[in-house]
Formats: sequence, structure tokens, C-alpha cells
Amino acid sequence: MDRSVDVVIIGMGYVGLPLAREASAAGLSVIGLDISPEVVDGLNQGRSHVDDLADSDVADMLRRGFLATADTGQLRRARTIVICVPTPLSDSRDPDLYYVEATSKQIAANLRPGQLVVLESTTYP
Repeated sequence: MDRSVDVVIIGMGYVGLPLAREASAAGLSVIGLDISPEVVDGLNQGRSHVDDLADSDVADMLRRGFLATADTGQLRRARTIVICVPTPLSDSRDPDLYYVEATSKQIAANLRPGQLVVLESTTYP
């Protein structure tokens, strides 16, 4: 197994990307996991797609070792996994948990003893 990283954050949107920036700024090794090749490529080239972060913020993250990827195998390297995927409202105004459930299956396939998994996405208590 490759060397471990402090945290893999799943979902590089308006919650996950700022969290990745703060974790990186705190000195943690961070991998950002996203299903969108455009998001992954843009981040690895130093481009932000989130209004709250400038390109310079992403460039700082990259200098600190941040890596964006779509490779779910990177989950095995994580000490901590944070789920920051979308939970849009369904027609009945309840959180649609499709992305949370799909992400949970990816995590389960790569989970190893001792990892911490945190659900940041909106869901039921």
C-alpha cells in the first residue's frame, strides 16, 4: 500500500474544496476525490470552480501537496475520509441520499481498519 495521507475529502464542491484548503493550510496531507474529470483536471492545474476560493488558493494547496483525483483506490491511503457530496432535495423536500449512498459503497470497498469516516453532507439525524 502507498504511504498514508491524513485526509481524503470526497466531493470537491462548495463544502469539500474549502475544507480541503483549510486542512492543507493546517499542514495535513490532503487528497480531494471527485467524480468529475473537469473538476479534477482544473484543480490539478490550479483552477478553482468555487466562488469562495480563488485560483491562488488552489495553487497554494498544490504547493502544499494537495492532489485531486477520481481514483477511489486512494481511499485506502486515508487516515480520515470526509464525505462532502451533494444532497439535493427530493420532490417531497427530503434530502436525496443517492450520492451519500453511492459514496458509502465506494468507501466500504476500500475501507481498512482504523480509518475514521465523517459524514459532512446533509442527511437525517
